[in-house]
Amino acid sequence: MTNSPAQPAARLSPATVPLIDRDMAEIIHQAKKRAGLFFVERTTNNQTKLEVLVDTNQLRNFYEALVQLGMELREIVRTKLKANPSLTEDSVKIEKSYSQVDRVILLPSKLAWSAARMKGESAKAATKFYVEVDGIVKSLFEADAENSLNYARFKRFQQYVETVIIYHKARKEKVVSKEDLM
Repeated sequence: MTNSPAQPAARLSPATVPLIDRDMAEIIHQAKKRAGLFFVERTTNNQTKLEVLVDTNQLRNFYEALVQLGMELREIVRTKLKANPSLTEDSVKIEKSYSQVDRVILLPSKLAWSAARMKGESAKAATKFYVEVDGIVKSLFEADAENSLNYARFKRFQQYVETVIIYHKARKEKVVSKEDLM
């Protein structure tokens, strides 16, 4: 009997790992790139201008709903941690019986509504973000057979959206350079 060399463990390529499960540096990098897609450069008469395709106000309703939901979920987590001190914040799961979990599932519809009201390139940029957020929201539940929400993954999602908004505002105000968003 011959000893065969150990086979290396199969590794997932970064592209197959859901965005929400990547390290924070990658999540922030992707958020910067996404924020950059909300703008387009237009050149007329040898002058290049940055045009805003998706205004911050058009993202605000979605962002405010996400923040409000995050605060409510945080309270549920605090209650669960008090009831069971052996849990950690990262291990807390929020069951489907909480209405907030249904509201997480409905979050992408707020973006879809905004995208539907836009035209042309603006609609394309907003729709790309909507599709991405919809995929992330679905992935928040896929890792769990009971369809409960993992609070740690939700926080990463919230951080991703917050980073998109921050870089969007900064770019709009021309604080962040084009190179930072690549």
